[in-house]
Amino acid sequence: MDAVNFMESLKYGAYRVLDMQQSDLDGVIETKPNGKSRVIIYDPLPGGSGFLSQFLKYYVKIVNESVKMLEDCDCQDSCYNCLLHFRNQQHHKLLNRFEAIRVLIAHKTAPVFAFEIPPVTANAEHDR
Repeated sequence: MDAVNFMESLKYGAYRVLDMQQSDLDGVIETKPNGKSRVIIYDPLPGGSGFLSQFLKYYVKIVNESVKMLEDCDCQDSCYNCLLHFRNQQHHKLLNRFEAIRVLIAHKTAPVFAFEIPPVTANAEHDR
């Protein structure tokens, strides 16, 4: 549940801070055998949108903005003004703005860029 709230609240803040659309960055949760989870944020656009580097650069600002917006919402747990949207319907029962705030504050330190996964591009020989 923490990973879902963390991922969705980060994306929520990134949409606001970076003035981007919901489809410009996406995320997936990898669950380890020991029960721990890893949130992977990625750029789903062919050739990349450039938002991932901006996401890393402004991570702390994104976290702060997410916390502020979640605190300012007047819903009970989550709503379409904060965490809920069409693309995360499978997680609606897990999303809770108070849990998201707690996890965001616990992970406020900016992540360190580890490695780049090269973009998948069309092979010119297959197009002939």
